[in-house]
This record gives sequence, structure tokens and C-alpha cells, in this order.
Amino acid sequence: MGRLTEDLTRLRGEMRNAKACRAEFVSELKRNVANLRHKFAADLAEMRSGVESALSHMARNGKACRAEFVSGLKRNVAEMRSGHRAAISELKRNVADLLHEYAAEFKSAHQAWYGAGAPAREGNGSSRSGN
Repeated sequence: MGRLTEDLTRLRGEMRNAKACRAEFVSELKRNVANLRHKFAADLAEMRSGVESALSHMARNGKACRAEFVSGLKRNVAEMRSGHRAAISELKRNVADLLHEYAAEFKSAHQAWYGAGAPAREGNGSSRSGN
């Protein structure tokens, strides 16, 4: 064999070797991509599970917090209504007392003006003379 034949044989061997290396590289690359896809899918499933769990936990806690808030709000409103009822009752008593005081003072003034024996006025005052 001549030098050209040896060089062509060597080149053919290198090309076959490069092709085998390239095939192995592509095969390994495909395996790595498949592994990464599988790992990514597993990680994604784990992450989704964690998010769903966290959302569920937040929903339960949120529901409990809202229920506690509404309960406290109802309690506060009931206390306010009770306080308002008491205040209104007190105001009604005060107004009634003031009306009785006014009526007593008016009666005393009437008696002082017309005398103790004068008949008390009744109605809307239509018994005045000249009306």
C-alpha cells in the first residue's frame, strides 16, 4: 500500500470513529433530554401539588378568618343595638319626665294666673272667650 492508500484508510477510520462518536453523542443527548423532561414533569407535578396544598390551606384559614370576623361583627352589632335600645329608652324616659315637669309647671302657672279655684283648661284652647 502506498501512502495515499494509508491516508485514505486512516481518514476512513477517523470518519467512522467520528460518526460513531456523533451517534453516541446524539444518543446520549436524547437520553439526557428524556431524563430532563421526566425530571421536569416530576418537579412540575410536585410544585403543582405544593401550590394546590398551599391554596387549600389558605382557603381553609381564610374561611376560618372570615367566619371569625363575621362572628365578631355580629357580636359588635348586637352590642351596639343593645346600647342604642338602652339609649333610646333613656331618652324616652327623659322626654316623658320633661313633659311631666312642663305640664306640672304649666298647671302651676295656670293656677297662679287664674287662681287656685279656676277650672283647668282642656283641649286645644278653643274655650277662650272671643273665639
